[in-house]
Amino acid sequence: MENYQPIQFYLPFGMAEVISKAPLILLFLVGIILAIIFWKRHRGVSLIALIAFLGLLIHAVASIMVHSALVRNDLFYKQGEILHITLIVLFSLSFLSLVCWGLLLGAIFGWRKKKREAAD
Repeated sequence: MENYQPIQFYLPFGMAEVISKAPLILLFLVGIILAIIFWKRHRGVSLIALIAFLGLLIHAVASIMVHSALVRNDLFYKQGEILHITLIVLFSLSFLSLVCWGLLLGAIFGWRKKKREAAD
C-alpha cells in the first residue's frame, strides 16, 4: 500500500495556497483592468469597482502571507497567542472582504436610477 502524501509535500511551502487562489487573483486583476478601461464612460461606478477589486486583491494576497507566517510561526508567538492573533486576522480579513463585496454590489446595482413611468 502506497503512503499518501498531501500536495504540500510535493510543492514548496505556501505554493499550494498560491495556486489555489490564483484564479481569484486573476479575476480581481481583470476587474481592476476593466474598471480602468471603463473609467471615462462610467467614472463613479468604475471608481467604486476599482476600490473594491483592489481591496479584494489585497485580501487574497494578505491571507496567503498571513496564513504562511502563522503556519510556519515566523512571528514567534506562543501557541495560545497564535489562536488569538489568528482570530483577529481572520475577522479583519473577513470584514475587508465584506466591505469590498458590498462596494461591488453598490457599483452594480446602486447607480441605476428608477425609471418613472408616466401617469396613467
